[in-house]
Order: sequence, then structure tokens, then C-alpha cells
Amino acid sequence: MPLNKYPSVKISAGSGITLIELCIALAVIALISAISWPVLRASLSASEIETACKKLSSTILYARDMALSENRRYKIEFDPENKSYRMLCETENAASRFEFERIAGYDASNMRWDKKISVKAISASSIIFEPDGSADNFNIVFESRQAGKYSLTYDNLKGRCEIKRI
Repeated sequence: MPLNKYPSVKISAGSGITLIELCIALAVIALISAISWPVLRASLSASEIETACKKLSSTILYARDMALSENRRYKIEFDPENKSYRMLCETENAASRFEFERIAGYDASNMRWDKKISVKAISASSIIFEPDGSADNFNIVFESRQAGKYSLTYDNLKGRCEIKRI
């Protein structure tokens, strides 16, 4: 049985790549990686800040929906120093207005944003959704050194959040 299964392909002793060709190929790959790394890093940072905005937007809209469906107030409190926020609901047997408690079974562990993201501006320390779903307009501006500034705005008239890069 012949060693070469494909007789039309000739294998010679000098075929293959040399060490110099291999070094040149690795140098080209290293150069391309070095050039593209800052761009890749900035896009990863932008992705992190967009994710933080989308998570917060989702929580805001969830609190609004819960206020409407359960006919009670929901509140989102912000803690920019600890880079976190939490959602609370009005107590069932509230003797006075605006007594809130933690929501049983609601996972608050994901209510944080990355440590590389800072809050540059915030319009209020909390948002309170009334049983009819209304709340004051709200704005928060996140900033990352690599990704720049992103604004999240809640518009009460539309009942929507808008995220944009500024």
C-alpha cells in the first residue's frame, strides 16, 4: 500500500514553512492585535455601560407595571456611592403613606452596575410609582472612562425609558 493516498499531490522533502516565515506570521498577528486592542476594549466598556442602562430600564418598567397591576406604590432607591439600587413596595397595612418594604422573593443581587461605571448626574434619589403607574420624570447619567457618557431617561407621559449616548 502506498504511503501517499493522493498520488496527484506530490510531497517533497522541502515542503512546509520555515522558522522565519512562522516568526513573520506571528509578528503580523501581534501587530494586528496591538492595534485593535484599544478599540476592542472601548467597545467592551460601552457594552458594560449599555448593559447597566438596560438593567436599570428593565427594573424601572417592572416597578411601573407592578404598581399598576397590584394597585400599590413601588419605589426604586438609588445608592450611587455603592453603585447599586433597590426596588421596594408599599406595605400592605401602611398606616401612613410611603412606608415601603423589601419585596419577598425578588432577587436584588443583580441591581448593581460595574465598578468602572460612575454616576455623573441623577435627577432624584428615588422614583416612586403611584398605583396608577405615574411617577416623576427621571434622568441618570452614567460615565465610563473608556466608553463615555450614557443617559437613561424615564418619561412619565410615554411610560418608557430612553437610553442614549451623550
